[in-house]
Amino acid sequence: MGALQASSSRPSESLPSLLVFYRYAYITPKTFIESIKLYGSMLQENIDSLKSKRDRLSSGLRKLIDTREKVSALEDDLKEKTIVVEEKKAAADAFAERVGEEKAKVTAESEKANLEAQTCADIQRNVSEQRSSCEEDLARAIPLVQQAEAALNTLNKKDFQEAKSLNKPPPGVEDITTAVMHLLAGVDPNIEVTNALVHTSLPKPQR
Repeated sequence: MGALQASSSRPSESLPSLLVFYRYAYITPKTFIESIKLYGSMLQENIDSLKSKRDRLSSGLRKLIDTREKVSALEDDLKEKTIVVEEKKAAADAFAERVGEEKAKVTAESEKANLEAQTCADIQRNVSEQRSSCEEDLARAIPLVQQAEAALNTLNKKDFQEAKSLNKPPPGVEDITTAVMHLLAGVDPNIEVTNALVHTSLPKPQR
C-alpha cells in the first residue's frame, strides 16, 4: 500500500510539529481489490465445482452401493439357480443312463428276437423241404401200394397154404409175404395174425 500525505494548514512549521499535525491515510490499490474479487470469484467457482464433484461422487457411491447390493442379490440367486441346475443335470444324467440301459436291453431283446426269427425261418424252411420230400416219397409210394393192393386181390387162402408148406421159400417170398400180411392186417381187421404165425411161419421184414 502507498501512503499519501494529507494537506496541512502549517507547511512552514518544524518537523516535530509536522509529526503532530501531519496524518497519514493508507489507501488500498484498485487492482488489489480487483484481485481479491477475482480470487473470491475463483474460490467460489472452485467451491461450487468441488460441491458438484462431491455430489457426483456421493451419487456414484450410492449407485455403486446399490449396484453392489444388486450384484450380491444376483450372485445369491445365481447360486440358488446353480444348485437347481446341478440337481436337474444330475436327474437328466440319471435318466439318460436309465434310457441307455433300457435301450441296451431293447437292443439285446431285438437281437434275440431276430435270432429266434431266423431260427424259426430255418426250421420252417427245413419243414417245407421235408414236407416236399415226403410228398415226393408219398407220390412215388402210392402207385406201389396200389400195385401191391391189386396183387393182393389175386391171392386166396390156397396161395397162403401153399406158401406156408414151403420148407425153403424162394428168395423174396418171405419179404413179400410179410408185406402182404401187414397190408391185410391194416386193411381188414377181421384177419387174425397170431404171434406164432408171425414168429414161426413168416420171417421179420428186412430193413
